[in-house]
Amino acid sequence: MADTTPYFELHIRPMFRPIDREHMRSRFDLWNYDAVKSNAANILTAVNQPAAFAMPTKAFGGPWPQGWVDVFQKWVNLGCPRLALSKGTYDVDRLADASVRLSVSVSLTNGAEDAWIDKGTSAQGTAEYTVYLRPAPNGEVKPPRTHNMVEELTSDVTIVALVDVDGRQEFPVPPAIA
Repeated sequence: MADTTPYFELHIRPMFRPIDREHMRSRFDLWNYDAVKSNAANILTAVNQPAAFAMPTKAFGGPWPQGWVDVFQKWVNLGCPRLALSKGTYDVDRLADASVRLSVSVSLTNGAEDAWIDKGTSAQGTAEYTVYLRPAPNGEVKPPRTHNMVEELTSDVTIVALVDVDGRQEFPVPPAIA
């Protein structure tokens, strides 16, 4: 991680488990970028306590390993970087077995960049994804390329929502063929 820039979506949010999120929800949401950024100093204080007092407590998984604390500190020192949103072309199909396939294609003008979709919290019947772009590491430049991603969804999905640089878009899933 020495030369890697830590990003909230890739490196910081995954350190907060669902149980951590639930325990802190009355104060702020550990999976929300703005909340974590504005509470970063308090989080650092909590995770830097001696083991007997550190958060999370031993009863709930124990304190963070020093490597995690170091990554969080680096993230704070770098100004709390986060990923940019990207834009792709999207296709939603119902397959013969009634499952749903989401296909996303992102054109990268710099082939050293990377893109992916991240599944978010979804309401019943809706699958929600965010389309992210990770900048090229260390200013690296490669020829343009297209990055294709496919996600298989369960048959109960009726709407696929994608959040990209243009906002939230909803795609109705075609009905199952009887």
